[in-house]
Amino acid sequence: QLYAELSPLFEAVDASIDNLGSFRNTLRGSLRINGNQHAFRYVLWHKLERFVRDYPEVQLELSSETRFVDIVAERFDAGIRLGSHVAQDMVAVRISPPLTVRVVGSPDYLARYGVPQTPADLSAHACHSSRLPSSGGVWPWDFRHPESGETLLFHPQARLLANNSSELLKQIALSGLGLVCVFDDIVQQELDSGELVSVLDDWAMRYDGYYLYYPNRRMNSPLLKALVAALRE
Repeated sequence: QLYAELSPLFEAVDASIDNLGSFRNTLRGSLRINGNQHAFRYVLWHKLERFVRDYPEVQLELSSETRFVDIVAERFDAGIRLGSHVAQDMVAVRISPPLTVRVVGSPDYLARYGVPQTPADLSAHACHSSRLPSSGGVWPWDFRHPESGETLLFHPQARLLANNSSELLKQIALSGLGLVCVFDDIVQQELDSGELVSVLDDWAMRYDGYYLYYPNRRMNSPLLKALVAALRE
């Protein structure tokens, strides 16, 4: 209860410090952003790099993890997540185009074990995934039925678990050890070169994209305004 009462006061102090930069015709301060590896490295990096170059007196802290975080309780200025569904006291701003997830494997693996035609066929394949940070279970793969649009879940019996590492999942597929499910931009270069092959494309799940979210009482912060302008699609 004490934290709930004092938290707005702390945020007001932070906002007042942020606003001091307006007297110097520059932005100065710090921003702590919570997100995940894919968002920071593959989707937003060129925008974040430009932000750092444009505002040399702003310290930008990027915290990469897969668990859901209470950004207020853990003193983050903003968070990044898929979709715009956030708490009512949060502002959500779209910062990326829609994203597609692909199931990929090496040509050698698919030549030996065959190409799955439906998600049900994956039960006969070596499928590798990561562990859910909340429940500890294996991360399920989402699919969308090509005709009905119904969302289907496949629960892989993963022999290899690569937690919070899309690069390691890609390496597993390149090694011919089986199939992995990752965002298509992570493996686009390997798909273009033929090192990896995408399967079940008709069933691929498409997400609405990443959103930056932050408490609505911080919406007038000059630092957050600058970040939103830099990341907005």
